[in-house]
Amino acid sequence: MSQNKNQFRGKFRLILMLLAFVLIGMGFTTMLTNEVTLVYNGESTVINTTSNTVKDLLAERNIELVDHIYLSHKVDTAIKNGMEITVRSPKNVIILDNGEEKTVQTGNLKVSEILKEYGYELKEKDYTIPKSTENIRFTEDKDPLIIVNRVYEKTVTEVVSIPFEEETRENPEIDKGQALIIQEGKDGSKIVTTGITVMNGVEVESHLVEEKVVNKPVKRILEVGTKEVQVVKEKIANAKASSEEIKSGYINGRKILKVLTMNATAYDASVESNGHWGAVTAIGTNLRPGVVAVDKSVIPLGSTLYIESMDEWPSYGMASAEDTGGAIKGNKIDLFFQSRDTVKQFGRRMVKVYVLE
Repeated sequence: MSQNKNQFRGKFRLILMLLAFVLIGMGFTTMLTNEVTLVYNGESTVINTTSNTVKDLLAERNIELVDHIYLSHKVDTAIKNGMEITVRSPKNVIILDNGEEKTVQTGNLKVSEILKEYGYELKEKDYTIPKSTENIRFTEDKDPLIIVNRVYEKTVTEVVSIPFEEETRENPEIDKGQALIIQEGKDGSKIVTTGITVMNGVEVESHLVEEKVVNKPVKRILEVGTKEVQVVKEKIANAKASSEEIKSGYINGRKILKVLTMNATAYDASVESNGHWGAVTAIGTNLRPGVVAVDKSVIPLGSTLYIESMDEWPSYGMASAEDTGGAIKGNKIDLFFQSRDTVKQFGRRMVKVYVLE
């Protein structure tokens, strides 16, 4: 009986010893385990692990270390209890830099980090959309876009003309409708420096930096007549060609080179009729009866003409093509008269123009 009790006590001690070893082993294992939080592609998981480094933990979780994967810690970082490790697999992101598009893969979210990852450097005035401090947002239907706008400032200096002003004075000693140039106008000049903002190679904004007058403009001074004159219909006192003379091919001893049927108007030396030119022709001669304005591509300046009326108005007679006009183009001719009222009476008429040798 005593022997049986001793055997039972021996087995009981053995069981207690084995149980102690198991408990000691479990405690040792627990001491080697760390609790970490793994955030993988946005999903958070609490893990008890015996891994020594981040690399070991990723291998344990079958997460492959591919290019451009995002890790919140370096792979050789030692695992510590309570750590939070963030991992993001790379996704497509489009970068549009100065108009050039490139698709890259990244696990980063912050715009500045993505650009840094691929070597994009922002200079002083460059900016991005979204802002460099913001995070990109992924959607299911399209890849996110980062726009890089390249901006710089430049200055341009140029010489700019300053148009002269015109002053008109009344002169009671000059017939109404006439004008005299007292002082010729002359344009001035200035140096203008402009600041220009260039974005992606395109000028988007400009502002004045400096303006310096080099030569002041000279004012043009005109005197216009106010003296009332008796209204009479003018006639040009040039030699009148006979029909026999015209048929012979000569007028006033000059050979007829060609004959044109033209639309004729009239003008005088007033500002309202001849603008700033006053009493001066396009070739610098004085306006006078017998001077006409032509389209020099149709009738060369300096040509001698004979102008024959095709209605009841008296023929203009011998004339000289010395002037031009903005409205005198093609088959048109403008006849000079001294009186403004004669100009109004003449209106618009058809004439026959003989170009003489």
